[in-house]
Amino acid sequence: MAGHCDVAWCSVQYGEHTFNKARIMNIAFVEALKQYAFQCFVFHDVDLIPEDDRNMYSCPPQPRHMSVAIDEMGYKSVASTY
Repeated sequence: MAGHCDVAWCSVQYGEHTFNKARIMNIAFVEALKQYAFQCFVFHDVDLIPEDDRNMYSCPPQPRHMSVAIDEMGYKSVASTY
């Protein structure tokens, strides 16, 4: 089912401190596990919601990057620049 999601969490950093995306994701992960023993987690920025309904939110054995190419970069992968 397109767009199906069992649970969605939104975590936001407040204050004047330096932005720390990893800390926000780690806190969201820990807090979510306090509510339920989830077996799958998908993290992404709100501005990187998939544009194609064929993108599947699933939990394969290995992690994967779902935003390899985005509109702000002309849909070109920037992975080769690292």
